[in-house]
Amino acid sequence: MKKSLAVLFIVILCVGFMNAQSKYATKGSWEIGGNVGLASVTPDSNGTATTSTLNINIMPFIGYFVADNMQIGFIPNIEVTSFRRTDFTFNLFVVPAYYFPIESQNLYPYVHALAGYSEDLPDDGRQYKGLSWGVGGGIKIGMGSNCLLNVGLDYIQYTYNDSRSVNRNGYNNLSVSAGFTVCVK
Repeated sequence: MKKSLAVLFIVILCVGFMNAQSKYATKGSWEIGGNVGLASVTPDSNGTATTSTLNINIMPFIGYFVADNMQIGFIPNIEVTSFRRTDFTFNLFVVPAYYFPIESQNLYPYVHALAGYSEDLPDDGRQYKGLSWGVGGGIKIGMGSNCLLNVGLDYIQYTYNDSRSVNRNGYNNLSVSAGFTVCVK
C-alpha cells in the first residue's frame, strides 16, 4: 500500500509539472529529488580493507544550474550500518556535475564529483570524522517536461579518522542507484 501511494505521488508530481515547458539543465533551474541505491561497502580499518557487505543507501538531493549543463548540488546523508558493530553516520556532500548536451529531448547523461564532510559515531564510544570524496555518473531520462528518472553508478571513499588514527579508517562504497527528481525554474 505504501509503495502504491509513493508511486501515485510521483506520477501526480510529474503530471502536475508537465505543462511548465521548461528545458532541463538550463541556467537558473533547480532540481529536487533523490536516489535509492544498492552498495558494496568495504570497511577499511587502519589502512587494511576487510570483508565487503551489501547496504541500501537513501540519498536526497537538491541542485542548482549555475550555467547551462553545469550544476552544483548538495547531498545530506544519514545512514545506519551494521557490520561487526552498529555505526551511525552523517555525510554532507557538495556535488558539482556536468550534463553532456546531446540531441535527444529525453536523455541527459552526466558525470559528477562528490566532496564533503563525514562523521561516524559507532557503538564503541569513539568518534570518527574526516573528508570524503567520490566520483560518479549516469543518465537521467525525461518523463514529461519536469520529471526525471535517474540511474547512476558512484564510487565514494568515506574517511572516518579519530585523533589516534595512523592510517585511514572508513569505507569504500561502490553503488548502483535509481531515483526521481523534479526540475523547477
